[in-house]
Amino acid sequence: MSKPFNKGYIPTTTNLTHEQIEDLLENVLEVPKMNSWKGDKIQFCCPVHNESNPSMGINADLDGKQVCHCFSCGFSGSLPWLLFKAQEDKFKSYGEAIHYFNKRYNVNFGSEERERKKVRVKRYGEQVEEKSETEVPVISKVKLAPFKSGKETFKAFYDKGFSKDDVKKYMIGRDLDNKTYTMPVFNHNKELVGIIGRFVKKMPHNHRFHIYDNFRKGDTVYGLDTYVHSQDTVIVVESQTDCMMLHKWGVHNVVALMGGTISRKQVDIIFKLGSKVLLLADNDKGGKILMNLAKKMFKNKCRMLPFTYPTHGKDPIEWGKEATLECIKNAGKVKTKKYKYFTYDT
Repeated sequence: MSKPFNKGYIPTTTNLTHEQIEDLLENVLEVPKMNSWKGDKIQFCCPVHNESNPSMGINADLDGKQVCHCFSCGFSGSLPWLLFKAQEDKFKSYGEAIHYFNKRYNVNFGSEERERKKVRVKRYGEQVEEKSETEVPVISKVKLAPFKSGKETFKAFYDKGFSKDDVKKYMIGRDLDNKTYTMPVFNHNKELVGIIGRFVKKMPHNHRFHIYDNFRKGDTVYGLDTYVHSQDTVIVVESQTDCMMLHKWGVHNVVALMGGTISRKQVDIIFKLGSKVLLLADNDKGGKILMNLAKKMFKNKCRMLPFTYPTHGKDPIEWGKEATLECIKNAGKVKTKKYKYFTYDT
C-alpha cells in the first residue's frame, strides 16, 4: 500500500473528502473502473465480488455518514467495512482495518459496534439483538441448472454411502469442467446463497474445494435450511457430507463449517441456534487446531461439550453410524484433564 494520505484533516470527523475517497478506490482498493462524481455520489466497480462494470455507489453525505452499496452482490456498509471485506487477506480484524483507515486519512472512525446495524432476531421465542451488518446475498437457483443439480453427480459422492434419493434431496450436481460434485448452500429461508464443488480427485494445487461466484464460506454455515432445534444443543461438523450423513442417521440439529476452520460470523450464527455446542472436528492435526480455535471463540458464549473420539476413522462418515451416535449420546459426560473440551485416543 502507498504512503498515508493525510493532508492535515482534523481527526474529529469520520467523513472523507472526494480526493480521499478517490485515493481509497484507486490506490488502496485498486478498483478497475470508477465513474465521475455526481454531486456527492460516485459509482465504481465493487471490490468485494470483483466485477468489471460499476455497480457500487457511495453517498458521500448521508446524515453525516458515508455509506456504500453494491446493487449487484448486495453489499452495504461503511467505507472501513468495505476496506475490510475487500481485503480480508490483509487485515486480521475489522478493528485493524479501522486503524489503518483512520491513520491513512487522519479521521476518527468509530468502533465496529456503532457501525453495524442492529437487527432483531428470534431465538427460542425471545427477542435478542445483534446480527451481522449484511446478510449473505441470495443468488438465483438458475445457477444450479448447468450442474443438473438433484439429477446427476459423480461416483465419488455415492462412494461415501449416499444414494440417488440423497442426490435429489440435497440437490447434488456435477461440474464436468472442474471435475467436482456440486453442493448448494441455502439459508434458513431455503434460499440459495452459494455453491461449493468438491474435487473428485486429488488436484496438483491440493485444494479440495472449488468455490463458485465468489461465495465466502465463512459468512454462513451449511445446513440452516434443514436444521431442527434439539435440547438447545448444536452439533457442528467440518464437511457438508458429514452433515448430510448425520441427517440420514436421524440427527437434524447439525450444521457444517464447510472446512477445517471457523469464523466469527459462524460463531454468531451457531450461538443463535443453541447455547451448547458439540463440535465433532476431524480426528487429525487440523481438527485439534480447529478445536483450540473454537474454544477461544466460543468462550463466554456457548458451552462446548466434551467427548471422546471413536477408536477408528477421521470423521463421522468413517466412524460409522453406531460409533457416531454413541459419541453424540455420551457427549458432555466425559471428564478429562488433558483436554477441557475433547479427548484424543492415542
